[in-house]
Amino acid sequence: MPALAEIQMNNFRSLVEEELADYRDDFNFENVVQNHLDISRFGPWIDQLSKFHPISGSHVFSSGCGSAGDLYTFMEWGAAAATGIEVDESLARLAKARFQATPFEELVSIQTYDGNILPLPSNSFDIVFSMHVIEHTKNVGLYLAELYRVVKPGGIIFLELPNRYFPTEQHTDIKYIHFLPRRIRDVLIALLCSALNPYRLGEELKYKISSLSDYHIPTPAGIMRSIDALAERYNLEPETAVFHSYDGVELAYNQCSWRSYFGGPEREKTTFRVVIRKKSS
Repeated sequence: MPALAEIQMNNFRSLVEEELADYRDDFNFENVVQNHLDISRFGPWIDQLSKFHPISGSHVFSSGCGSAGDLYTFMEWGAAAATGIEVDESLARLAKARFQATPFEELVSIQTYDGNILPLPSNSFDIVFSMHVIEHTKNVGLYLAELYRVVKPGGIIFLELPNRYFPTEQHTDIKYIHFLPRRIRDVLIALLCSALNPYRLGEELKYKISSLSDYHIPTPAGIMRSIDALAERYNLEPETAVFHSYDGVELAYNQCSWRSYFGGPEREKTTFRVVIRKKSS
């Protein structure tokens, strides 16, 4: 007889496939389904985060939680409660479904919002988790300010985003296209995906190229300017730590200099991560 966990996983897979039914004929349908089912990738991130703040007993917030694989992993690590927020109602439904009939069902809240002001009280969370969300936001300053508002004094904000200086654009695996100015890039995308293009693109490549118009990857310096503006706005000096895991080697910096951090071999890193600690009052 199947174990309860296996039944829950099969039920969740059915819900994922039902929610994504309109995309069943897409080239990457099975990969997308598996991306929702396999949440093992979150363990290493949370392990690194535990060096900055204990997970056990913490109240965790995930901004852009998707189907909440990150929140499920936080709960497995002993978080006391978790909240996730999404702009995509379909993903929010999947996130809620993930916790149905699990020990965490009453401890997790999933909400939707318009992408601007978080519908959450200030100073509410010990850990704020934002993985590959900031490049999809239209107002980086507002996004960071809202994350900073909801984290508790002494709590941390975790950000991961693509390294713009890495030669391959990480969402699409296409080299150098993200170095183009936005307007030129959008015109090029339209031409490449046009039916008039004599060089017919495969469906996978067309999908990857067209998705580029949905986001903008900020530079490390741009992110740090936004963090500096946040500190000035609140008359604070956030304790920042930047760390990277690459080939099993972790690099950690306190009060990091971005110029030195992104000099030399650091340009070879595909993503970068920032931890901001909100100073205790």
